[in-house]
Amino acid sequence: MNELIDLLDKDIKICEDTLKANDFLEMVIIIEELHNKYKNDIEKISEIEKDVVWKYNKNDLQIIEDSLKEYKVKTIKEEDEKNINKRIKNFREKIENSEISNKEEILNKLESIESIKNEDIVLDEKWDKLRSCLTFIQNQNRHIAIGFLEILEFIIIN
Repeated sequence: MNELIDLLDKDIKICEDTLKANDFLEMVIIIEELHNKYKNDIEKISEIEKDVVWKYNKNDLQIIEDSLKEYKVKTIKEEDEKNINKRIKNFREKIENSEISNKEEILNKLESIESIKNEDIVLDEKWDKLRSCLTFIQNQNRHIAIGFLEILEFIIIN
């Protein structure tokens, strides 16, 4: 994933530099390269294809740059979602396999947190809903509290 983000950053930078230079020949070359590279992954880029390379223009390169930025944000968001889901799953398994007395209560709170995570609301609203979990967490042992705090942090950041 980091390689993809680094590659996208590099290609975005190439677009920015080429747009600043305003060199038509360089734009055509970059558009062709990036079109071939991303046409199967990014729909907006696949739609740019022209029958003759000389029909490309500065606007096409700007569309590619914007599409790469959107794709980068989407990729990071998807990766973050996978990571938080993995953390929740691992934490749930850890709780289920432990010998703690309030296992059911902890699992219910985890489900509550997960449902808030899945709500389609802005991060500030999620934080408002998740604040009540802090009281619950402070009454848990250190290991349980750390697990919850890691999950909460991940949710409110992303």
